[in-house]
Amino acid sequence: MLRVPTFVFIAFCFIGCENFSEKDKTSSSGEKNSNTEKKKDGKYPSDFMFMQRAYPSGEINTSAYSKAIKWKKQIANRSTANEIWEFAGPLNISGRITDIEIPSNQPEVYYVGAASGGIFKSINSGEDWMPIFDGQDMLSIGDIEISKNNNNLIWVGTGEGNGLGTFDGDGVYKSTDGGTTWESKGLPIIGSVGKIVLDPNNDNTAFVGAMGPLFKNSPNRGVYKTTNGGDTWQQVLFVSDSTGVADMAIHPTNGNIVYATSWERITKVNYYQYGGITSGIYRTTDGGTNWTELTNGLPNLASQKGRISIDISQSNPNILYARYADAVGNIQGVYRTSNGGDTWTEVNSSQLLNVGFHYYFGGIFIDPTDENVLYNADCI
Repeated sequence: MLRVPTFVFIAFCFIGCENFSEKDKTSSSGEKNSNTEKKKDGKYPSDFMFMQRAYPSGEINTSAYSKAIKWKKQIANRSTANEIWEFAGPLNISGRITDIEIPSNQPEVYYVGAASGGIFKSINSGEDWMPIFDGQDMLSIGDIEISKNNNNLIWVGTGEGNGLGTFDGDGVYKSTDGGTTWESKGLPIIGSVGKIVLDPNNDNTAFVGAMGPLFKNSPNRGVYKTTNGGDTWQQVLFVSDSTGVADMAIHPTNGNIVYATSWERITKVNYYQYGGITSGIYRTTDGGTNWTELTNGLPNLASQKGRISIDISQSNPNILYARYADAVGNIQGVYRTSNGGDTWTEVNSSQLLNVGFHYYFGGIFIDPTDENVLYNADCI
């Protein structure tokens, strides 16, 4: 008897944010995925602001940005005599949450990453919150990852790796004291971070999925690996200069087995493209030295291949699920493998609420004790 996985819908929360805060296997191909492009009627305000500051290279000078932040902090520290201030609102403006992480054996501790508002921490199951990343230059958060061996060891990738209206980051940070202090661990050139995974047997080994800068093709996309706690990095997977890595999953006991989902995301002044032929799922079984694209039973048309979310069962790591969004942001399907990715079968996803915008929101997560129970995170 076929068991249909149980799907539970989760509404993504929103928290206050700080205002500051074609193609083929390579982008050199002349063929365009015309059915995956969307024309934009002019520029969104955030895009217009970015393009003004990034002209003509398509990216903001990180050194100038860092100097501007330091100048801003100096002004903020100046005395305003004894002026009395009170909060005047507004209360109806919020931003996206990009990640929520809970230490494996501290269920009352939450870490929440905001698209442009830093990281908030609660030590009492959400009753109270404190900002713990405000002292850093970049407050756009792409992903948070906590070591399963050490609750105080936290990795953070800056730069929201979603669709339009996002901000590039300035690399990867690490904390060894639960977020009290942070150390920059490099990779300022990767633009934004889709996912970080840690070797379950070695906290010094980490993989970072780089989505790249928003408005510029870049060879710095793909997967980066460190084996010395972030002191040095090596790019171990590169798909194309318009294709980054949006999600990853690592085997719960074998750190050499890693899965990465590539996402062809192209954003220009007058159009954007949220899918293409280079979107897909890759697997390494030797710690990133060699990668294989997994295709058996998975979508193969450019229009079907947008952002892909993936998760691996903690109780049975041969089982993985992948949720595909199509190139316009709708759910294309959910796929299951029971042999570590060699073959995939589509499962029933007809009951999932298809709200679109899956280039911003969503993901699929497996119950850590039951591979037949899935959670579909979405925006409602």
